[in-house]
Amino acid sequence: MMHARTPLILAALAALVAGAADPRPARSADAPILVELFTSQGCSSCPPADAYLKELAGREDVIALSFHVDYWDRLGWRDPFANGWNTRRQHAYQAALGQPYVYTPQMVIDGRDQAVGSDRAAVGRILDRRRGEGAAVAVSLERTDEDRARLRLPAAPGMSGRLTLFGFDRKQDTDVRAGENSGRRLLNTNVVSVTEEIGRWSGEAVDRLLSLPEPKAGRGYALVLTQEGGTPATRVLGAAQVKAAP
Repeated sequence: MMHARTPLILAALAALVAGAADPRPARSADAPILVELFTSQGCSSCPPADAYLKELAGREDVIALSFHVDYWDRLGWRDPFANGWNTRRQHAYQAALGQPYVYTPQMVIDGRDQAVGSDRAAVGRILDRRRGEGAAVAVSLERTDEDRARLRLPAAPGMSGRLTLFGFDRKQDTDVRAGENSGRRLLNTNVVSVTEEIGRWSGEAVDRLLSLPEPKAGRGYALVLTQEGGTPATRVLGAAQVKAAP
């Protein structure tokens, strides 16, 4: 079940569209790149992108998350992992990135670039460029026990952002019985099932323990710091994850 504080998240994303100056502190070259795949089990074009996300999830330099949208559900198959919050998140990216419409499969990289999720060449070029730039803030997330993790952020005076915690299920297999993928067994990787707004960050050093919502076997967590202001508005300042156990 999705546990999202939707008004807080949407308000944060809306605030990012305001377009303040883009501060540039020292960058963290080895920070992972956030890749968000917007997908649906009701979309016949999505399985190749789902397979590519599985490959990306195996890389140390990438945090790969799968967000299932619900606007395909009306076409014969209700995606068990889809929800309106994911769809609204994709619409927020549509506005921030100047896209004429939402579509699947779409990959959004570090909140600043997008490409068709199955277009490996296009996504690869974006990843190469982002890897060369590094991240603005070195976010650290280390699990301390089953249901807690230690969050650390360096001081970055003049910066601000929003911290969001995503819980994701490492592997989901589904036998699809209707719709465009009827008769297929689909594998989805790092499916986001829990979303929690941690709060606003104002550039101060942070060292605190976080409670991990709904811990269970096969669940990992990603912590994403999104800029307040700037262009593009949804720029990811930094991200970290604790992976799910095999």
